[in-house]
Amino acid sequence: MSLFSLALVLLACGAGQSAECAAYMSCLEALDAQVGGSSASTVEALYGPTGSCWTEPVTAASCDAGCTAGLSAARDGASPVPSECEE
Repeated sequence: MSLFSLALVLLACGAGQSAECAAYMSCLEALDAQVGGSSASTVEALYGPTGSCWTEPVTAASCDAGCTAGLSAARDGASPVPSECEE
């Protein structure tokens, strides 16, 4: 296998942003708009589409769990709950 082929295989193995983290980011953006916050921009480098979470499958699984917990906490803590945060 050539070095180029190996590089392509390794790049293909990286995980993409999970649906749960995309939902979490949308929820945070809606909450930020509601309260004038900046939570979404704070976690963009981690959970965003090109975030550091998606470089390794093991890291991606851990980040996905974090997004699931964060989305649940946002649903429980926001009043009113933006539609972007609903299931």
